Amino acid sequence: MARAGTTRDLRCRWFVDATGRRRLLQRKLGLQKEATGYGSALWFRVGERLSPDDLVDDSEVGWRLRVPDDRRYFSTSHFMGRGYWVWMIPLVGGETSIGIVAEEKEHPFSTYGTRDRAMAWLAQHEPALYRAIADLELLDCRKVQRYTYGAEQVFSSDRWACVGESSMFADPLYSPGMDFIGFENCIVSRMIAEDAADSLTQERVAYFNRFILSHFETTLSLSRDAFGVFEWPHVTGAKLVWDFYLYWAFTCEIFFRKLVTHHPEVAAGVGEVGTRVVRVNQRVQRLLSDWAAAAASPTPGYEFVDVPSQVPFLESCHGELSRDKTAGEALRGMMNSLRTVEVLAQVILLAAVAEVHPSHAAALARRPWLNAWAVGLDPNAWERDGLFRPTTPPADRSVIGSQLRWLFPAQRTLEGAA
Repeated sequence: MARAGTTRDLRCRWFVDATGRRRLLQRKLGLQKEATGYGSALWFRVGERLSPDDLVDDSEVGWRLRVPDDRRYFSTSHFMGRGYWVWMIPLVGGETSIGIVAEEKEHPFSTYGTRDRAMAWLAQHEPALYRAIADLELLDCRKVQRYTYGAEQVFSSDRWACVGESSMFADPLYSPGMDFIGFENCIVSRMIAEDAADSLTQERVAYFNRFILSHFETTLSLSRDAFGVFEWPHVTGAKLVWDFYLYWAFTCEIFFRKLVTHHPEVAAGVGEVGTRVVRVNQRVQRLLSDWAAAAASPTPGYEFVDVPSQVPFLESCHGELSRDKTAGEALRGMMNSLRTVEVLAQVILLAAVAEVHPSHAAALARRPWLNAWAVGLDPNAWERDGLFRPTTPPADRSVIGSQLRWLFPAQRTLEGAA
């Protein structure tokens, strides 16, 4: 073992950087790409087991019955409001992790960036949670200001690679960091194996870079405009359904079937599907953000939706992941999922228009089919963007529309969504 203060020269065929946020290689090679800092976070542990049930009065039996056998404790819970969300995570030792994640422009880090300020912030924005922990000892406290950063390059044919937080970090919402670790480690393993077989090419490495950088931008889009959505339960519900479907139907399918590291012809199919998903996701994320910005009030009658069990098409999508599939079957399945994406994008549009532009709702709903890659909340842009010029054949919107009836104002029906 080397003594402290001494240096050693090492030689290796591959150099894989897993140094975390220090980003040794990224900084050394000048490849770091600092994303605009929109979010910061502070978190701490308390030495007791906390459950969301602890925050609800015992008389609210109906709320408790939504999740039988107190299984809610075993999940991460999110408390969401305008410009922020707060996590509650059970830990194996019986402690509970509490974290504040907030948009910088809505909740400057200076308003919650210390222990005392964090407690005062919780007292103001999440008083029920504050009351539950006010008398508990905070075991530790950590923080990261403006946590998002990207990269110009992650893999190189010169036999280096970055994995985990040494490459990029998007956002803690949905915990995508583990996905990046999974994808990157699989890609690095494949590159090393192909290099050992003398078959690794610059084109192959370039493809791996394009995939992971594109996946980063898509992941970032799920959270970048989300802070303004959290204030509205019904818009947040629409976003969760959309995000979950894309994650299970595409991200998980690609990873579970090892499609990224498959033969180049399979990679080409993944790229074709991925390009279309990225484009429609950009439109829908903007639609959700604009809907939240224009929403007048939470949808009347909207209280609780058990996702995915009350949304059968979403539950079915999740169930598909347990099936064994060949690469060809997985690719065909993702093409079929694109059809569902088209329907889902249109149903979300109809729900948003029914609330924000009710005078346009009936005429829009009577259209048998719309261009999902042109959805948007501005009626003046519909013709220009090609909303009424779909390039795919119509499909039935009524099944998904009926499952998402809760997205629509209570006084309206989904007759036009059929």
